[in-house]
Amino acid sequence: MLASRVHSPTNSRMPLDPDLQRALERAPVAGANVLVDAHFEDPSEAVAFITLLRHVVGPEGTIVMPAFTHALTLSDESPEPISFHSDLAVNRDLGAVPESFRRQAGTLRSGHPTNSFVACGPRGHDVLSTNRDNNPLGPVKKLNLMNGLSLRVRHPLSRSTPIHLAEAQTLAGLRYRGTAKRINVAGFEERVVVEHVATCTSGFDNIEDIVSSTAETEFHSGCDGLHLVPLREIIRAIAAAVTASPRSIICGRDGCRTCAVRVSLMNRLR
Repeated sequence: MLASRVHSPTNSRMPLDPDLQRALERAPVAGANVLVDAHFEDPSEAVAFITLLRHVVGPEGTIVMPAFTHALTLSDESPEPISFHSDLAVNRDLGAVPESFRRQAGTLRSGHPTNSFVACGPRGHDVLSTNRDNNPLGPVKKLNLMNGLSLRVRHPLSRSTPIHLAEAQTLAGLRYRGTAKRINVAGFEERVVVEHVATCTSGFDNIEDIVSSTAETEFHSGCDGLHLVPLREIIRAIAAAVTASPRSIICGRDGCRTCAVRVSLMNRLR
């Protein structure tokens, strides 16, 4: 189930940081398929970033972003879960960029109740069609097969989307399952069992330096806040770090359900 936005973007009032703007303008993303993790708190700055990004990627490229809603819709995570629908706001902790992108004309959104994605561009429909209830990372897998790029802007590696696929590839058999509700295409509410991605990723801070030093072909932008790497390379580097030290991604907080699942699986695999 894909939904297209018809809203017009808000006028940008805040220019981007000049170093970031120059770095993005010279980034080799024209015509590329790009998975974007970007964090701006200010909606005006977010719109300015999206406007420039769409310009430099161009009409032949495709932009994809996570539009997760599990904080609102996942029954195990929200005390009063609500039904997913195409106009539902993105999790606030993802910042203003995916929410602003979701609202722009020409974007599509997949229908996964907890881990939807948004996209624009000629391959957007193909990418989002893989985001089924039992395949929350379908769009990332598809972009990986399409030799896509990972673009991080002011966004920590520990909260970037590629880590989820790297973890799934490394810890075979690990599944996060839950229930959620959504409004289906007929306008009725339905309850579904879904697979969703890990909600705790803070432990990935422990391997960020290792991953940064082993990702082989990062674009050197001259801007500390922008990282552009082939998606395949960053997934490979994260997976290698997790394989070498799987328990390093455990957050250590008492009561963390996500990390309890990880520990249980690791104990069974020993």
